[in-house]
Amino acid sequence: MLKKVANFAQKALYYEVALTPKPGLVDRLDNGSHADMNFYTFIESIQALSPFFEQYVEAGFHHDGDLPDLFHKIRKIGVQAEKQMLVATNQINTHKGAN
Repeated sequence: MLKKVANFAQKALYYEVALTPKPGLVDRLDNGSHADMNFYTFIESIQALSPFFEQYVEAGFHHDGDLPDLFHKIRKIGVQAEKQMLVATNQINTHKGAN
């Protein structure tokens, strides 16, 4: 079940970048107003972030405490995920918001 939810997150990001056309935004045919990224940069980013989606779901599912504590757990995962995303994209911020 947890893996399934994580896979939905991954699939959503693939579908979002593949949606074409998106004037001003990255899609399959154009990088819009983003000279530093393209469709393939997004693919690399999704691949780098995907292992962390299951960690997010697991942390929330198994959390037994208050919400600020959960936030701190999720944030630690997010910091590591962002580092991997930036490595995969040569420091290009493709999915910081999605992460």
